[in-house]
Amino acid sequence: ARIEWRAGMLRTLRDIDLLRLLPALGFLVLASLTVVTRWWRLLALNDCPTRWYDAFRYTYTGLFFNAVVPGINGGDVARAVAVVRAHPARRSGALMTVVVDRAIGLVGMVVLGTALVLTTDERLDPLKLPVGLFCAALLVGIALFFSPLVRRLIRFENLARRLPQGERLLRLDGAARRLVRHPGEVARALVLSFGNHFFNGLAVLAAASALGSELGFRDWLGTMAIANTVAAVPISPNGLGVGEVLFGTLAERLGSTYGIGVATSLLYRLTLYVMSLLGGLVMLLPGSRGRAACRPVARSAAAPRAHGRSRARPRPCSMSRPRPAPPGTPT
Repeated sequence: ARIEWRAGMLRTLRDIDLLRLLPALGFLVLASLTVVTRWWRLLALNDCPTRWYDAFRYTYTGLFFNAVVPGINGGDVARAVAVVRAHPARRSGALMTVVVDRAIGLVGMVVLGTALVLTTDERLDPLKLPVGLFCAALLVGIALFFSPLVRRLIRFENLARRLPQGERLLRLDGAARRLVRHPGEVARALVLSFGNHFFNGLAVLAAASALGSELGFRDWLGTMAIANTVAAVPISPNGLGVGEVLFGTLAERLGSTYGIGVATSLLYRLTLYVMSLLGGLVMLLPGSRGRAACRPVARSAAAPRAHGRSRARPRPCSMSRPRPAPPGTPT
């Protein structure tokens, strides 16, 4: 997407109040901790016991690679590699938690953005119908996807196996259905997603305030939710350019200026990059190798033998079957 350069944008960028920008970094850290906690619970639900501290390290490793590696999903790939190495006996389950975690975050952002658009005054009237229809179609699609009756009628599993990467799709489906069978965990995951977007909205507000914007938190939160949802479509690396155009257009419609909207998006993105680069320091923290690693054990005497030796296979991790920790459990 091409950013339309307008008069006054240089002056807007030149008049940044850095002291008012500093809280944005703290809000982004808080937002990242909600993501860590959401993923940590998903890992426990999928029989991949992981300490909160390790989920924190893997997440910040992903943030670092998301900032330094060109592309769209570099951060998710990095944390997926890390968690799969930590759970060799549950490789597919660990990998699928990354995908499901990303999907939950996106659904939460769509629902939040839709609610804000629909409850805003006439300034966003042109967006209410398309945004409302998109959110409704998404929620109906999710309900149909998990409906046992619909799945039987279309013979979902047989259909999925015929597709490219069908087995992986079925493993992803299993991880998602495991979450749906625990409505309490779904609710907690969505609450954590809303918390993540809330803190990101505060970071955007801090960036806008540093530029002299007079729009309130609600306006910037809705702008961020809509812009980030559209920017999640793989049009450009990390939505660069797409987010800026949407921030500028929505800010102008809400009563600010296009220049402040674009500058707010750039400043928010820059602050996020700074936090992500600092995340590289987390990779230097001491790890916890061996705790989640699985040890091989010999099979029974009746098991097949090769070259006179009993073949070994990985057994489940020595930790007991995890149960999702209740909120507030110390880690």
